[in-house]
Amino acid sequence: MGYGIDRGFGYANSPSEKTVCDIAEEVIRARTKFPSSAFMLAALTEEVGECARAMLQGRRDDARKEAMQVACCAIRIIEEYDTTFDQLRPENSLP
Repeated sequence: MGYGIDRGFGYANSPSEKTVCDIAEEVIRARTKFPSSAFMLAALTEEVGECARAMLQGRRDDARKEAMQVACCAIRIIEEYDTTFDQLRPENSLP
């Protein structure tokens, strides 16, 4: 991408091209395996828990994988929402 500037923290202001590509590949894989956008909030919550567990246990590689899945779920919510909540809105409830 080339627009990241190192601000003295040891990383560029923007994500690396590799990170963005890895997340995009994870989104494609997830959409193939789980095409429905139902229960995305539950999936995001699960992935955050798994990422936290890996970090607390010092499993850096596993934490990165779980963080990728967190990012994937977040992107899917941004782009697809979570259709589970469509049925829960008050205007859809029975009298």
